[in-house]
Amino acid sequence: MKEIHKIIDLRDNQNFVEVFVLGDTHFGNKYHDAELFDLYYQDMLKPDNYVVCVGDLMESAVFGSLGEHDQTKMINEQYLKIRELLKPISDDDRLLGLIYGNHEKRLLKNNFDIIDLLSKDLNVPNLEYMGIINLTLRKKNKTRCYRIAVAHGRGSGRTIGGKLNVVLNFAKIVNDADVYVIGHLHDKIAVTKSVFTSMGIKDAVFGITGAYLKYGGYVEEAMYTPPSRGSLKLRLHFDMERVSAR
Repeated sequence: MKEIHKIIDLRDNQNFVEVFVLGDTHFGNKYHDAELFDLYYQDMLKPDNYVVCVGDLMESAVFGSLGEHDQTKMINEQYLKIRELLKPISDDDRLLGLIYGNHEKRLLKNNFDIIDLLSKDLNVPNLEYMGIINLTLRKKNKTRCYRIAVAHGRGSGRTIGGKLNVVLNFAKIVNDADVYVIGHLHDKIAVTKSVFTSMGIKDAVFGITGAYLKYGGYVEEAMYTPPSRGSLKLRLHFDMERVSAR
């Protein structure tokens, strides 16, 4: 588990920052929703917005992969496109880190660590399988700190309750986080739940970020429900200790 610390200086009239949880874009899949992605991407480019990537950025299908026939671009093309999109965000020091998804791990099995390569190319942290991001918002002589736990997620739950259980169990591994967030499950959910911490009981946000896939391919063949699309956006408030998510 990797842990990073970052200080964000706010302007005098700024009372929050927003963090996009970007995952399951599946670049290279013929069902990738490029139009929807561009809408979110234009928002990510705004100078006050931050991004953390939680895996499955690329389809990364190798011989024998599930959905191999849905891949329309070579893996090197997928990589170059993702690097191009993320570079202006990383150049602004607003890309917080990268996480392996199960699709990138297909390449790891073939001795190609594409997330490590991307992290070095963009000069951003490789958080590997699970990461903790400690953000300190600072304005003049005041600060407010938030702790965000991120992972790609796993499992294939089809019900809302089953998917929520995956992210709720995250709190059994990482203590004291304000936010626990995953991808993988192709749903877009955020709930607030009281949890026990070393400092007592507090509210934490548990979230799942959406995907950028239209309905079709092996998802349709397996009779999965359509994916919830788009990225979960976290708003970290400065004037009070509060995280809102949508």
